[in-house]
Amino acid sequence: MEWPTEINGSAEEHMSRLARISAFAVTARCPFCTAMMGPKLTSGEEILVLSGIFTGVRCKVARPPYPERLKPGEILLEPLQGDRDRFRFDQKTEIAQRLPGLDRPDWFPPVSLVDAAELHDTILRFCLRHDWDSSERVDWIQFYVLVAYVWQKRLPLEATEVGILLQKHGLPNSCLPEIVNLFEHCRAVLVVAAGRKPIKKRRANPCVKKLRWMGAQ
Repeated sequence: MEWPTEINGSAEEHMSRLARISAFAVTARCPFCTAMMGPKLTSGEEILVLSGIFTGVRCKVARPPYPERLKPGEILLEPLQGDRDRFRFDQKTEIAQRLPGLDRPDWFPPVSLVDAAELHDTILRFCLRHDWDSSERVDWIQFYVLVAYVWQKRLPLEATEVGILLQKHGLPNSCLPEIVNLFEHCRAVLVVAAGRKPIKKRRANPCVKKLRWMGAQ
């Protein structure tokens, strides 16, 4: 997963929107946004990878034998368990948080860390398409992309949960009711068209609400 960048406008506009989103999300203790906005990782620190194919892997920032071979922004990570080899990690495009880090906040749906990382990336991309300081208009085409993503991944999300995710990342309160209602409507259309409910796993076990991410390996 790369940090989202495909918005219209300049790099300054992109960073301005990212800063606004982070002001909401970091206050709400979003682990992904908090890690993104934190200082760069340094040798010896233990971390949890929050993006890409190594999501959920605990590592230590290793001292590279040949620092000059690393690209700007890259570090060398050494997994703490298993027989995985060291690998390069680009801090400009990937996300990792220091340990001990933030666990899953109560407002984030109880899905696996891998699903959560992909979902957060999609939520962030949607929010970066908007400048809600200037206008509360919603880009509905991008919203349909979000609905399609949740449906294709068969994530067990309620419309209210999607609305809260967006709200924690800066969606104006005035937009929330329409977002929730339209999400329900759009997903219902997809369900009828496909002939099945797009749910990966229903949360029948009440203990799943206590799902923790920091125990991931």
